[in-house]
Amino acid sequence: MSQYTEEEQIETLKHFWDDYGNALLSLLLLAAIAFAGWRFWQRHEDQVALEAATRYQHVLMDAQAAQQAQGSQAKAANTLFQSDASQLLQATPDSGYAALTRLLLARAAIDHGDLTEADRQLSQLLTHRPEAMLAAVARLRLAQVKLAEHQVQDALAVLAEVKDPAFAASVLELRGDAYQQLNQTDAARQAYLQAKDRLQAAHQPARPLLDMKMADLGVAPAPADAGAIAQ
Repeated sequence: MSQYTEEEQIETLKHFWDDYGNALLSLLLLAAIAFAGWRFWQRHEDQVALEAATRYQHVLMDAQAAQQAQGSQAKAANTLFQSDASQLLQATPDSGYAALTRLLLARAAIDHGDLTEADRQLSQLLTHRPEAMLAAVARLRLAQVKLAEHQVQDALAVLAEVKDPAFAASVLELRGDAYQQLNQTDAARQAYLQAKDRLQAAHQPARPLLDMKMADLGVAPAPADAGAIAQ
């Protein structure tokens, strides 16, 4: 009986193979191809990430060198920085390293007094939908550039997009700057006071520049600030 049962099982397997063998082989082949493709893609992605990281390290060092260079060396250093940055943006335009590179390019543009280029780099950064924290930083920088370009309403619109509470004090301070340009002194004073309150509530360090802006509007430092300084 046991021998018959074993033969019966073998025959069942034979019939199964006859009926489904080709399809099963096809499925196994597809699975193998898919797995191999996934492994290749993973290695490809790792390689791309490694190359992007290496490129960014070069760009960062170029940016630092360009900032520190003096005289005739400054132009050559900036040319190298711009070239390496451009290559990174072309190779990995949607990567986090590309976003960081655009921040460096915007800073370099500001250092050279080119607000239009700084505006362009920051705007391009935001079109690629970077990580939320980086997007908030880029919007704050862009709002500062807009204010420097005297595009006050555009600056306020950019600030309205910054929702992260961690940046609330910075948003309020820049709004105060915008209201100052609009000669809305009371609104500016109120924004600065709110910025100061947010800093204190979050136990963040005082900002001397904010205190100077408040002093210009006749707002004296709070007693708590004086106590903190004394400590």
